[in-house]
Amino acid sequence: MIFDPSTNFYSINDFLIYFLSDAANLFFCFIFLATFLFFNKINLKEFFYWGFLFFLVSIINLFAASFNIFPDLNGYLFCLRDLRDNFSFQEAECTITSMGSSDTILEEDGGAFGVFSLKRSLPAILYSLIPIPSIATLSSLGFINKIFLFLTYLVLKKHVIHIKPYLNILLFLFIFPSIMLYSSVGLRDNIIFCTQVLLLLTIFQKQFFRSGFLLAVLCSIKFQNGLIFSILFIGVFFFKADQGKRLFSLYCLTILAVLIYFHDRIVEIINYFRLAFLNEVGAISPNMVFEGYDSLVNIILISPLTFFNGIFSPMPLNILSVIFFLESFSIVAISLWLFSKKLFSNSFFLMLVFITVFGGVVLNALVIENDFTFLRYKYSFTSLFLIYLLIDSKKNVIN
Repeated sequence: MIFDPSTNFYSINDFLIYFLSDAANLFFCFIFLATFLFFNKINLKEFFYWGFLFFLVSIINLFAASFNIFPDLNGYLFCLRDLRDNFSFQEAECTITSMGSSDTILEEDGGAFGVFSLKRSLPAILYSLIPIPSIATLSSLGFINKIFLFLTYLVLKKHVIHIKPYLNILLFLFIFPSIMLYSSVGLRDNIIFCTQVLLLLTIFQKQFFRSGFLLAVLCSIKFQNGLIFSILFIGVFFFKADQGKRLFSLYCLTILAVLIYFHDRIVEIINYFRLAFLNEVGAISPNMVFEGYDSLVNIILISPLTFFNGIFSPMPLNILSVIFFLESFSIVAISLWLFSKKLFSNSFFLMLVFITVFGGVVLNALVIENDFTFLRYKYSFTSLFLIYLLIDSKKNVIN
């Protein structure tokens, strides 16, 4: 490493070390790309395309650090350094933690339950698999995240319909502002996105053990996303809901029955996390009365409108929000265009994917008030329907 171990990370104020660190990492990424070019896994156009995206990592991190967009940006770098230095996690925040803003979720009878996650330790382990030369700056993990995104692209590329418009859409997908942003900074969101894309693919291919492993990884990093994705996993592997109208209807009725049986607990948990997010952004004080959702029926009734608003959020109120609004509009427009081609081979699987995306967007919209926090949480879901339409075709069925 080229930095003092007593220093958490170097900023642009330490220009020489900052420049040398990012230059070494960028050179490593270009060598990484060149290896795939040499073995004909990518062409020259893809080499320069991804090379440009790797180059943008430093610029995006300078912007993010200057405006303090992500206060938790150094947490994952801290855990990676802890792992590299000690070959284990010695720091408390890098070990197993409880999901949520407090250790447990209180129950009405005075008891409590906790959901444990590896939200920092597991990403750090995955980051350690990439032998990047330097982890001296915040952008170091951005380079690793971009490598993971590139590898995800290579996997998807093998399964996308091999006609030019579809391949161009796949390339275009990776310059969507939210994907480009969160794959360039040192946060776990890119790992969540890549895991969900691979999980979607393996479920579609009916690979039970790979899907189960990826679902376990997703639950460990972000439990609520894993819970939403279990709808697709259980529907395909246990209910065979993608194989006919009767099985699909049975599965939908089963989901409805589960929601009715656990309706009080579901409302309680949604209100718990909504209160936690309000408290996190300072939108509620101890003297204020919190009015949460009162019933699951009301939540279900408002969910279609919540989904519609969530898909297009944030609304175009300033230059930054206009950019992300146009991204949302593009995703919807491209998805509708792909859907209109009616090339998908399994309409029931498509509906299960839509239910998964619907659930992910609605769940996050119900608990998150801040538009840009919501953007960070929803982006791992909004592109999934589009990706599914790219990989599923009657003309290109995956074996």
